[in-house]
This record gives sequence, C-alpha cells and structure tokens, in this order.
Amino acid sequence: MEDRHKNRIQDNLSFLVKDTDYERLRPQLLKHKLFPAAHLARIEERPNRKLELYLQVQRRGPTAFRRLLASLYFSGHEEALQVLTKDEDSLIFDACLMTDCSQQSAGPEQRQGWDLTDSPLQPNNIVIEPARVLRVGDDMTYTMTSWPRGMALIIDNEDFETLPPRRGSHIDSECLARLYRELGFWVVIKRNLRKVSLEYELFSFATDTVHNQLDMAVVAILSHGENGSIICTNGEKVPIEDILSKFNNREAPPLKGKPKFFIFQSCRGLKIDPGVDSDGIDESDGLDEDRMHPPFHSLPSRPLPDQDLEILARDPSYEDIFVSYATIPTYVAYRNNMKGSWFVQCLCKVFMKYSCEEDLVTLLARVTQQLKTYCTSRGEKQVNETLLRGVTRRLFFNPGLVATPTMSINLEMVKDDNVMEISTESLEQMADPLDDIWSGAGLATDSRTLCSQMG
Repeated sequence: MEDRHKNRIQDNLSFLVKDTDYERLRPQLLKHKLFPAAHLARIEERPNRKLELYLQVQRRGPTAFRRLLASLYFSGHEEALQVLTKDEDSLIFDACLMTDCSQQSAGPEQRQGWDLTDSPLQPNNIVIEPARVLRVGDDMTYTMTSWPRGMALIIDNEDFETLPPRRGSHIDSECLARLYRELGFWVVIKRNLRKVSLEYELFSFATDTVHNQLDMAVVAILSHGENGSIICTNGEKVPIEDILSKFNNREAPPLKGKPKFFIFQSCRGLKIDPGVDSDGIDESDGLDEDRMHPPFHSLPSRPLPDQDLEILARDPSYEDIFVSYATIPTYVAYRNNMKGSWFVQCLCKVFMKYSCEEDLVTLLARVTQQLKTYCTSRGEKQVNETLLRGVTRRLFFNPGLVATPTMSINLEMVKDDNVMEISTESLEQMADPLDDIWSGAGLATDSRTLCSQMG
C-alpha cells in the first residue's frame, strides 16, 4: 500500500473504527479478496477486531487500498468511504461505478465489476524522461539515432457496425500518440477502419520508402479481437499473422534489418482470469545449466561448397519483430470507459519513466509487473504477453538525444514518390512537416481509386 493511503487511514483511524459495522463489512472483505478467510479469523481473535483490521490492511499489497474502498462501498459504509476518498485525485470513484458496473456499457473487452485501477493518464500527462547516455548501434544494440526515430501508425477502432463500441479507446490512442511523439516518432492515427481500409493502411505503411531514412517502425492496433485475429469495424476479421507478414523482409524491404514493434490492444478470447490469493512475493525457479546454455552445434570443419555458402548467407523472412499483446491467448483484455485500457495505461507509465535507460524487452517486463497490480472488484486479473521474432539485439529509444544534426528530408522528393494526404490528431505538439504526408511505394496509379472505395 502506498504511504499516502496509509496516512489517510491513520489520520482517520478513530472515525473508521467507530463508523465500521464489522459484520456487514466482513462478507465484502472476502468477496474482494482483501484478506483470506484464515487471516480474518486471526483478526477476529483480537480484542478490537475493527482496529486490528485497519492496522493490518496497511501491510497488504499495492491493490489493498482500492479493495478496501470497494468493500466499504458495497457494504454501505458511505461516510467511511467519503473520508478515505476526500480530495483523492487518483480515484474517480462515482464515475467508475457508473460506467464499469453498468451492463449496458459493458462490451467484450470489459467485464461487469468495479475497476480497481489507478487514475488515468491523459495525453498532456505524458512526459518522457530524457536519456543521459546515447547508445549507438553495435553487434548487440539496434541503431536508434535517426531523427525522427521512425514512424508510428496507430489504428483505433472504437465504433463498430455490428459489435458494441469500445468506449475509452480514444484515450488509449491519444496517449500512445503522445508517448511516441515524446520518444521522437512521427505519428499517424487512423480511426474506425473496415477490413479493406485496415489492410491498405498496413500495406502502405510497411512499404513506405521514408522508412529507408529512419531507424524503427511502430504499429499499434486497438480493436475488438479473438484468438489470432483482429476484428474490423464491419465485423470482418484480419489474422494477426497476416498483419505481421506484411512487415517481413520480403514484403517490407524498407524495414529490413530495422526493429518493428507491434502493440495489440484487444481481447484474444472470452476467458476470465479470476486470480489466485498471494500474500508473498513470487520467486522464479532457478534455471539449470542446460536451459541456460543450450547445446551448441558447431559448423562442419570441412570446406563448404560455394552453393552452401550462398545458402548460409541468406536472411530469414522474419527478423527484428517485437510483439506485445495486451493479454494471453483465449483471455479477455480489460478496458475502462473513462480511463482507457489497463495495458496501454501500464505501458505509457512504464515507458515515461524508464525508456531513458532501459531496453524494450526490459520495459515490457516492467509493464507485466505494473499490470499485475490491476484488478476488478471481483479480483479478476490480466497478464500481457511478449513475442520476439528474430530479435538479435537490444533496443534503446535514446529519448531526447540526437547523434547528428537534425536530419532533413527533401519533401519535394517525398511528394513525387506517391503521396496521400491524411488528417492527423493534434496533441498539443509542434507540427512536423511530414505529419500530413503519407507515401506508399508502387501505388501511385490507383491510390485515388482505393481511397474512394474505402470511405
């Protein structure tokens, strides 16, 4: 529990003890998993069980304060609740209850039950800590020194023709846009795409020749989904493998050898993780020597024919791909109507603080740690998943640092290379001359026709 929440309980301890009806509160303490039944039984053996309750709760984990509030609310302790939430900016209490406990507003990506997460980040809250050391590219580090670092495409499907709307998704897209602009990326947001439009935007982005002058690409897709697929606004599905294949070395030559980071904020099924009780810190099992150091098979000592050497020189089709899923296969991903999704909020919080000094894989591990503290009033949990394909080096964003004088791109040359005009969201950032420019290799002859068909 955070110190400020402990202080709030301590400052109002006498009132809380006096106001609490323990018999009425006890079932909610168990329901919201604030204490295991055995722990409550030990508390009840003390002379003043209500005092002991409030003393013990301060020793619980990071979600204990929010679980206590949920228990007080659902047991009818309105005055105690008001005392603990007075001037508390991190808990939009009434609003959360009105949105998250409403059957009418709950969609496939959002289950009934009160969301016990922290206060939402807004785009203007996102400020990246600048890096102090510029990590240049080498055998174990991807080059991330171009300015801008790369392009980021955000596809935000919030309104659907046949499925419930994904209320709150616009908060995710705007937060991600601000985050990547702070990290030094050009950002393009596309909203509410049907299947044909989504596939075209991905193809256009993957083959854009501007990537030749940049060091990285980011694709974030926020939508309904099921295991293995993204659902478009017209209800048609696009397999995630088809999306990734558009960015392999064969289909996206401008991105060959460059890191590509994919974010999928969507459900991957309908399963719910009810969570398990845990009072301690999880410790990972140790790895044995064989798992840490798999057997190494050396190349044959005989000279290789020229044909074999040529085959060995080929590159894999899939390389340098980082994929981050909001949840694991077959499970739901949680989203709040007013706060956005748990996963995107966690990702933004972690990247804000740690991208100045840590690599992408470490950042995603921290996202998992952060997401572990989120839950609903029923104790439901969510865990993200990270997939690496052909990743051979560490990726540091180097925020705020430029290795060479700011790179200038010849806009006239880019405009001659098939440009599509687009409109992008303004997030109180200085406009970049390329924010309104989109080039797509090899589509100059029929780009207008495609645009008119997609609507």
